[in-house]
Amino acid sequence: MEVNSESIHGSGPSPYEMPDWGRYTTKPGKLYAHVFHWPKSGKLTIADPAMQVQKVYLLADARKTPLQTTKTQDGWTITLPETTPDAAATVIAIEADK
Repeated sequence: MEVNSESIHGSGPSPYEMPDWGRYTTKPGKLYAHVFHWPKSGKLTIADPAMQVQKVYLLADARKTPLQTTKTQDGWTITLPETTPDAAATVIAIEADK
């Protein structure tokens, strides 16, 4: 789990409710989505329309290839890869300004 250690060590709790698919942690300027149950829809929704998302990527991806994000009236929708890169837990890094 060293690849995801950034999302755990020195991070704090999230202001968001725990979603069905996992949980969140935070650091200044970053929100981490810990996905334990890969959504069948292939999408995650973050209900925070005030958040200004800069970049979203899989934390395990050294190249930080951006994931597709869509701003909606209710917040943000992140389109995930078809299959989970890690069956135990995949972490999505969300760089954002509040």
